[in-house]
Amino acid sequence: MLTNLLQAYTVAYARDGSPEKGHIVGRLKINGKRFLANHGDEQTLRQMASGTVEIVGRTGWVWLDSEKKGRGLFSFEKEAKI
Repeated sequence: MLTNLLQAYTVAYARDGSPEKGHIVGRLKINGKRFLANHGDEQTLRQMASGTVEIVGRTGWVWLDSEKKGRGLFSFEKEAKI
């Protein structure tokens, strides 16, 4: 897991209006490289979809998904599980 800075995001919604998937663009703090990831847990997805607070600029964690090769996951919590 690496700490990073969220720079942009969007949320895809299901037909019933519930948030389905979060897409995050960020920058790794360790080397400044950009990454693309999906939400890493339901709490992060809820925060992304809430619209009550601005999350751009917040720090979180990014890691590679162990189940889907090449997919990055992002969470505001270090111990998140999808």
